[in-house]
Amino acid sequence: MAIGDVMAPVQRKEEPVIETCHLSYFSRLIDSDSFQRLALVETHRRGVENTQQVVAVTDGAVWIQKFVDFHRLDAVRILDFPHAAEHVALIGKAVWGEGTDTMKAWLATQLHQLKHEGPTSVLAELRRLVEERPDQTDLQEALTYLEKREAHLQYPSFQAPVGPLRMAQ
Repeated sequence: MAIGDVMAPVQRKEEPVIETCHLSYFSRLIDSDSFQRLALVETHRRGVENTQQVVAVTDGAVWIQKFVDFHRLDAVRILDFPHAAEHVALIGKAVWGEGTDTMKAWLATQLHQLKHEGPTSVLAELRRLVEERPDQTDLQEALTYLEKREAHLQYPSFQAPVGPLRMAQ
């Protein structure tokens, strides 16, 4: 787990970049329930329970959502962009072939839309592609993964200017 203070976005190369500072870390090689409980030491030390807003950037794993619920039920949850991209790419690779120019162009378009416009049009495109291939269950699994986390894919609103936040990852 990493906890840091999230600063207001700054523009770099025409993209908003969100920086964190005052990072601290906590780790243990134990089961998730024990980790959840032991992490209270660090979350309390950092004042996570009293801060105005908590943002949890995660890979979307169910155990991590339980962890966030335990520490701050009201935390804003963000699926880290590489995990979202991985699931979008899985569908594109199945449709156009891994490494093809068509797949690369399609993926670039989908990821740009996801990052700058949000998940609505991307999920619609993925649904269309998956519906055309009902025999490929792995595609449905990738789509379901993203659909379950649609609220965590609101990247444009996550990048909107705000004051300092406390982040737990």
